[in-house]
Amino acid sequence: SWDGMTIVYAEDPKPGPDPDPPSPPEPAEGYVLYATVDGVAPATAAIEYNGYLVNETGVVGGTIQVKVGKPGKKDGKASVKATVVLGKKKVSLKAKEKGKAVIFADGPTAVELSGGDACEVLLGTDGIAGFYGAYTIDGSRNFFASKAKDEQTFANGILSKWLDPILIFWDGGSLSVTIASKGKAKVSGTLADGKTKVSANAVFLVGEEWCCIPVSAPKANLAFVVWLSSDGAAAAVKGLGEGVILGRPGTLAANATFHVSKSASLWASMSGTVLTDYLPDGVAVTQNGAKWIVAGGAKAGKVTMKKGVIDDSKAGANPSGLKLTYTKKDGSFKGSFKVYVASSGKLKSVTVNVTGHMIDGVGHGTATVKKVGSVDVFVGE
Repeated sequence: SWDGMTIVYAEDPKPGPDPDPPSPPEPAEGYVLYATVDGVAPATAAIEYNGYLVNETGVVGGTIQVKVGKPGKKDGKASVKATVVLGKKKVSLKAKEKGKAVIFADGPTAVELSGGDACEVLLGTDGIAGFYGAYTIDGSRNFFASKAKDEQTFANGILSKWLDPILIFWDGGSLSVTIASKGKAKVSGTLADGKTKVSANAVFLVGEEWCCIPVSAPKANLAFVVWLSSDGAAAAVKGLGEGVILGRPGTLAANATFHVSKSASLWASMSGTVLTDYLPDGVAVTQNGAKWIVAGGAKAGKVTMKKGVIDDSKAGANPSGLKLTYTKKDGSFKGSFKVYVASSGKLKSVTVNVTGHMIDGVGHGTATVKKVGSVDVFVGE
């Protein structure tokens, strides 16, 4: 469904009816923690935590990274510092009392950080919680930063299930999340305006049942969390609003067709009368290596006008000249077709560029006319 969240399961190649998205455990006091902060505090090694900020309505507003310097073999003082990214704002924080905090071995340690808005962080063995101004803080240990081999092995076991790119679409744009070694995640894509590029680095966090990637892209004023099940089967997104579609790259299904709306406002915005009979709607396409071609190998046809009369005798099976290419690595497709516009007894063709992604045999993207606008397109059965 393009109307709401679709959870795509790795073992099921075709999305079925929308299931209820699995949710991380609902915690007390408004937290959404997937790793407990109870237990023995990190008293013997330098530790890195990562998390996200969420407001009272549940909207993700930014991310936080907390680093704890090595305190020693037993209870003692450690240097604690944090970086908060909220929208386009980046703030560096340090623990009060000259950057020091006492780390206790028998339970979580509360640390007050100074600089900017009030920030309070609760450190535990597995996770962090706390407050930053009007936001709550939720997050986890970064096991990939640990020096303990068993923790790294555990984290790598979860990581191996999510190394393929993860694709995210919503009415604000499309993004690709790629997880690399040592838990590093790369986010890239373009927002719906076709201009705002999103490029962000994040950390893949591991919990007991769910994992997540808290993402902040300050230049795009974008923050969200990608939730992933530890068994590699399901995923969800928090913070991008409604209509989010998420999954892994898919391939072109048999009997796939290319669709674009013929009644969209885009065509009405173009100068002249758009000949909608020559827009690709339900055009069958087949895959030939990394390229898509019109079924039967039909070449791009041509429409002409003589003395105000349309001549489509050479239009052929593909009058719009639809061409598409597909990149298997990230499931992206791009291409173009031509739109014929009649105005004042003359005919001109306008190139429409197409971009999108495939998820399990269904592609969702946009067709854009420069300086005019864009419409939704999809490739599927």
